[in-house]
Amino acid sequence: MGFSKPGLIKATTAGMVGGVVGVFAMTALQLLTDALSGSAQLQAVRELSQRGGRHDIASLKKRARRSGRQQRDATVLAAEWVTQLAWERSLDTQRQHAGGMAVHYAFGAAVGGAYGCATEAFPVTPTRGGVSLGIAVWLFGEELALPVLRLTGPPSSYAVRDHVNALASHVLFGITTAAVTARIKSRL
Repeated sequence: MGFSKPGLIKATTAGMVGGVVGVFAMTALQLLTDALSGSAQLQAVRELSQRGGRHDIASLKKRARRSGRQQRDATVLAAEWVTQLAWERSLDTQRQHAGGMAVHYAFGAAVGGAYGCATEAFPVTPTRGGVSLGIAVWLFGEELALPVLRLTGPPSSYAVRDHVNALASHVLFGITTAAVTARIKSRL
């Protein structure tokens, strides 16, 4: 298995772009779901949709619909943690949404970059690779890492429907990431 440093850099870059587009697709799905359910007009609900398709989002959307207030989800909690670690200060309320979005897109870019790099060593079709990527991110990121890091509750505290919706969002992320990565790699 021989691969070159320029090839790895191109594949990683393509994957990072793919990951960002994947997060965008995932967000579009969440916003479409909100529009179909009639809750798209509430800013607090829209903000949650823009920050992710995780199982914790559904319960926070219910709370946002009742109160009309912003909610702190896993991405906001992570942004607050990074801000505290890097600058030794809290993330103010006005910047929580932007911080949460930055975490979501940065995570998507990092996962996409790792995927792009991996496809240099282990070539795979975009569909198969994308579905596998989406399932892996859902399982290891959402179902395991977020509860261990105490950014969400344990998986058992969320409805099965919320897990299925999150899985679907992550599979869309994976398929989009893989397709965009393959397309960019073929053009580089």
